[in-house]
Order: sequence, then structure tokens, then C-alpha cells
Amino acid sequence: MVMSGDGRHGARGVRPYGKPWISLRQQAELLSSRGLRIDDPDAATALLDHLSYYRLSGYCLAFESERHRFSTDASFEQVDAAHLFDVSLRGYFDQALEVVEIDLRAAIASRFGQRYQAFGHCDASSFHSVEAHGGGFRHTAWMERSREETVRSRELFVQHFTASDVARTRRNRAARARPARARSCR
Repeated sequence: MVMSGDGRHGARGVRPYGKPWISLRQQAELLSSRGLRIDDPDAATALLDHLSYYRLSGYCLAFESERHRFSTDASFEQVDAAHLFDVSLRGYFDQALEVVEIDLRAAIASRFGQRYQAFGHCDASSFHSVEAHGGGFRHTAWMERSREETVRSRELFVQHFTASDVARTRRNRAARARPARARSCR
């Protein structure tokens, strides 16, 4: 939400937020006043401090009998358990997606390398133009983002490749008079 310091409309015309700031303890008390059983107020404020009220309120929805009214047996521990289940489930999905992502990247790199050779991605002519479909592949911008990701990466194989790439670039500069061969595009 965009607002100025005095609560007026921001640059985009977003309406001001009318609810006042309340402390973590008051947030826990608000949940309790809506029927959520909180056996350990310190644990509740600690979780609110970690997640924020609004993220936690998403987990509370499953325990409400009506908007802002909790079922009679709803407890803060149940809401926390739902949060922990969600964290765990996301972890499993992340692990599974990482395997799929790596497999897909390896397959693309293998097919692309087979067709265009090593460092074929450095040559814009290795890519199909999609301008006819209202867009366009901007190879230069893509290569710049790729270089930025390479610099930012902490992956060991990327660091190893980058170090060997520097040595390869030096050798290639010395051999420019010879016929062109596959070399780094860095």
C-alpha cells in the first residue's frame, strides 16, 4: 500500500489504511478475543513476530466458523501446526521441483550443445526470432542477465567454470589470429 507518512493517499491513489498499529501482544489478544484458545501467549507473540499477523491469519481461516470468529475448539497450537505443515510441504515441493528443473536444464543444454556446439548460446543466430508473434528474443539482454547470475551464483560448479573460463578467455585472446573455434562468450 502506498501512503504518505500522514496517511493521505499515495502517488498511485491508493486509499489509506484505517486500522491502527497494534503490538504483538495486542495481536495475540485480538486472536483470543475472536475465540482462538492461546495457552502460551509468549509462544503466540514469538510466532507473530516471526510470521506477521497477516501471514498467520491465512492459516487461521481454516479454523474460523465465520469471518473473524474461531470454532470453539480452535487453538493457537493447531494454527501453528498448520503453518509448520505448510512449511514442510513447501520444502518437499521445492526438492521435487529442483530435481525437475535440473533435469530439464541438463536436457536443454545437451540438445542445444549438440546442435550449436559449446558456447552456442553466445551467438544470437542460434535462437529463433519470435518477433512475428508480437515479441522478440533480446539476446543481448538475456546474455547480460546470464552474466549477472553467473557472478551472483555460489554454486561450486559455476565458480569452477568461471575460473576456467577466465583462463580459456586469455588463451583465446592469444589465439585470435588462428581460425575460429568454440570459445567462451564472456
